[in-house]
Amino acid sequence: MDKRNAVLIYAKWPRLGECKTRIARDTSDEFAYKFSVACLNDLIGNLKNSDFFNLVAGVNTRLEAEKFDKTFGMSSVIVQSRIRDKRLAQSEKFHNIFSSLLRDQSYRNAILIPMDLPFLKSEDIIRVISEYVNRILLTR
Repeated sequence: MDKRNAVLIYAKWPRLGECKTRIARDTSDEFAYKFSVACLNDLIGNLKNSDFFNLVAGVNTRLEAEKFDKTFGMSSVIVQSRIRDKRLAQSEKFHNIFSSLLRDQSYRNAILIPMDLPFLKSEDIIRVISEYVNRILLTR
């Protein structure tokens, strides 16, 4: 199977008191942390062993990249921006992610997903990539 497809999980390593802060406001820091860890574990467990795509973590620091590698055996793209404006910085981060995956790492297709999609399955990703590729082929 051609694994020139990448699914990048845009993630921060969950830390107590620093994750899911809106959920924590209505519950607790501990609940928000456990929820974040559960979402991440479920998502990676559902997507990790695909023959159709490689799973990559998009992280902010080398330490986070090391944690994803050690815990899940995943490669990472470290996402950084030198821009102070948060909206522009986010745009630059996304540009850097796709440049890294599509140009530097030679993936044919790349999808960026957040870390809190616990019920997403490999079949969902495969269907989306396949539909995208078929639409491109039909328009040529």
